[in-house]
Amino acid sequence: TYCGLLETFIDSDSYNEANRFYLENDIDNYKITVHGLKSAANYIGASKLSAYAKMLEMYAKDNDAKSIDRDHPGLKPLYDEVADSIEEFLRGRMPESGEEEKKVDIGRDELAGHTEELISLIEDMDLDAVSRKAEEMAGMKYDDEKINELISGIVKDAANFDFEEAGLKAQNIKSLLTQQN
Repeated sequence: TYCGLLETFIDSDSYNEANRFYLENDIDNYKITVHGLKSAANYIGASKLSAYAKMLEMYAKDNDAKSIDRDHPGLKPLYDEVADSIEEFLRGRMPESGEEEKKVDIGRDELAGHTEELISLIEDMDLDAVSRKAEEMAGMKYDDEKINELISGIVKDAANFDFEEAGLKAQNIKSLLTQQN
């Protein structure tokens, strides 16, 4: 759900990660982090933050440390504005009655099929398809809490563009399902 994406955006704390790389003068990881922040902000509709992160990403691609030094401090107020708005929105959202009960119970074979499809999408690095499949799977309930936790983790990883971690979790689900066979 969109609220889940917003929660993941807040949980990822991308600004602090970018700031750490900035302070360490690690331009390569800074570039990767602001790229992820740009994409995540765009995905949730924070276009001003996304555009600013894109500008910083371009500076990093050009190894333009002077421009990064000049403009990096402007990232925090934009990030904080978006984060504060999200937190205010989420605080005001009351969980729907029976929200957990709305999940669809599925069996091992059905979950195995969804997991195989997810692994394939992750390998293709298709963010939109991975996010859709992860959200679809998050609406399912399987009779194993560990697997349900892994599915929730994949949703967060997809929102953070962490395909490697999402792939590891999907492989872990596949392994757990195989053990249950």
